[in-house]
Amino acid sequence: MKVIVRDLGTEENVMTGEIKPEIVGNEDAIRFTKPIKVAAKVQRVDNTLVVKVKVDSGFASICSRCAEDVVSDLQSEFWLDFDIPAGVETIELDDDIRQEILVGLPVKILCMENCQGLCPRCGKNLNQVQCQCKKD
Repeated sequence: MKVIVRDLGTEENVMTGEIKPEIVGNEDAIRFTKPIKVAAKVQRVDNTLVVKVKVDSGFASICSRCAEDVVSDLQSEFWLDFDIPAGVETIELDDDIRQEILVGLPVKILCMENCQGLCPRCGKNLNQVQCQCKKD
């Protein structure tokens, strides 16, 4: 998303677009399942560009405890601001939005909050069965 600075007044402008998941980067642990929709409210305040961003997408991964597939929605809101140096005509938002998306992804993905994980001895999924292994 590119903001044309010379076209901005003091009123709020709304921009929408999509970022392709491959631009954000599909890690082995997280795969985006649909395009990343972006809605940005852009406003110039003196020599600063203020942007409120809403992101909507979805991702797939595996549970950190039981290794089952997890599919989840991704909604995020954040603010960005940029100094506008004299003579600058455009400001590109994509890289900053990409970084915020990556920082906003969960560090530990779980299939459910109380996931029991795998038995360390027999490897059975404890969410599905009770194993007969001796507990220490």
